[in-house]
Amino acid sequence: MIGRKKSFKVEYIAWIALFIYFLLMFCVSSTVFFLRPYLLTALPLLILVIEIVILNREILVSRSMVLFIFLYLISLISSIINRTFLELTALQNFLQYPAICLGIILMCNTKEKLIKFLKIIFWLGFLGGPIIGLYQMAIGDYLYPLPKDSIYQMNIFISTIICTAVQYNANFVALHMTFVFFIGMYLTGQITYRKKTYSVAVIITFICLILTYSRTALIAVIFSLFIYLCMNINKYKTALQVTEKIYLFLVIAVIIMIIISVAEVNVFEFIQNSLSANLKKLMVIKDKGNVIIRFEQWKASIKSIANAPILNVFFGFGNNYTEKLAEYSGYNISTHNTIFEQLMTNGIIGVVIVIIIMISTLKKFLVLYKQSFKESILLCGYFTLLIILQMISALSIEIMVFFVLSDLLLKLNFQGSVFDE
Repeated sequence: MIGRKKSFKVEYIAWIALFIYFLLMFCVSSTVFFLRPYLLTALPLLILVIEIVILNREILVSRSMVLFIFLYLISLISSIINRTFLELTALQNFLQYPAICLGIILMCNTKEKLIKFLKIIFWLGFLGGPIIGLYQMAIGDYLYPLPKDSIYQMNIFISTIICTAVQYNANFVALHMTFVFFIGMYLTGQITYRKKTYSVAVIITFICLILTYSRTALIAVIFSLFIYLCMNINKYKTALQVTEKIYLFLVIAVIIMIIISVAEVNVFEFIQNSLSANLKKLMVIKDKGNVIIRFEQWKASIKSIANAPILNVFFGFGNNYTEKLAEYSGYNISTHNTIFEQLMTNGIIGVVIVIIIMISTLKKFLVLYKQSFKESILLCGYFTLLIILQMISALSIEIMVFFVLSDLLLKLNFQGSVFDE
């Protein structure tokens, strides 16, 4: 048993490791720091060693967490079956994502530590998303060098759509902005110190969400906020105050967008002139044909599995599944749907596991809402992410944090009942 002072110092190291992990995840590109993928794998393992081996924390995991670990084990098996194991991606994912989620659960064993964790990921997410994104949009170039032979070399997305520090795809960026927005909304209802600072950051994030030009994300956010209003209309005064803030954010954001689009003042003229060509190209990219291609990829996913050998039916085609999709649809691109992506990468087993985890997490947030309406904004945030994931291929760190939050909040609010499922 280590002493209290030594325990504090060791735990401090774990928090530093957590901070560096999300700094790398949200704010640093592999093109400027080649060790990034390896540190993203090593840091969660370091946190686990500190929490379990040194601090002797008891390992209590929910059914969802067990399934989550099993999902990445299936991913590892799939990479071996499809001979992509040597690429190390599957091994890194298997070591990284379950480890960081379990590490967060072990570290945040009090409500104060949970709020501390949320502040870390909010501000790093805000820095790596809206702040760096706005900077890149202002200069018309990426903060970091693009990967070699990147399809984004022409900077169309920088000129027309806001991007984060390490993501160039508008869908992924919108997912990130949505995550930061709802975490910020939750924090404004939980803290009293510097509440106005958080409120301003949330307003900026919502404006940046609009600038991603992700129709799915924007519709999902507004729809979820409407649900939140309906859920809390008869609740206590605090919930109504949060609702008022939401609509204040929406009104301010919409007013700013209207001013930008119709104002004739000189400050906007150079923006309109310089973006006109790229905006037209953006409209072509975002036309209905873009959605039709996604439907084609979904149908191709079903055909691929239906005609696949039995091993691929259950374990998928691994990370290089787009080549198989191209045989049926003619498009060598992702499925643009998280469920279908799981079907192609990890087979039927992966799909079943992900659906169970998603439903289980939703049920936990519903339990939290019934017991404590303060967490209902996170329920709406999770619901929003689920909608976005139907138009994007990503079992991302953002959705994983929500998996963890449902476990943590139930554990902290109801004395570990989550682990008795």
